Amino acid sequence: MTREDTAMILKVLKTEYRHSFKDMSTAEMADMLNLWAEMFADDDARLVGAAVKAIIVAGDREHAPNIGTIKEQLRKLTATDEMDEAEAWGRIRKAISNGIYGSKEEFEKLPPVLQKLVGSPSQLRDWAMIDTDELQTVVASNVQRAFRTVQAREREAAKLPADVKKTVEALTQHFAPELSDGR
Repeated sequence: MTREDTAMILKVLKTEYRHSFKDMSTAEMADMLNLWAEMFADDDARLVGAAVKAIIVAGDREHAPNIGTIKEQLRKLTATDEMDEAEAWGRIRKAISNGIYGSKEEFEKLPPVLQKLVGSPSQLRDWAMIDTDELQTVVASNVQRAFRTVQAREREAAKLPADVKKTVEALTQHFAPELSDGR
């Protein structure tokens, strides 16, 4: 999104939420424009506009939405059949049902997010060998809780601007050897 696109978005917000902008000085408005332009630089202006309109149409706000609220609305608008925790457990449970002899194949069929959650084919095999009641209660609960955590983390990461993502990735790669060495 360009700086001009950002100015148009802020103009829409200022029109709808006049009271949120009424005491704002010209310098504060310029600072806001700069921040918003930076935070939405990687986003499509049409999608940001759609997100803002969706928030306005909801009519449940007295004040202008902040950047995070708009980023969350963007995520909702662009989410493609996002898996919920019950579906995640259902897929893992299906993999477990063939996990004693086909754990490797079943593990490879899982989407990457579920592979990360399960950890390895041997985990599927281990789960396939435990008591059904324990599997359906303890393991299911733990998997679903972990899935919610991973999903929340991914949602938050998706909101970050590209330059912040690159910085985090670079730092993670830089410190990854130290972390794996136990330092």
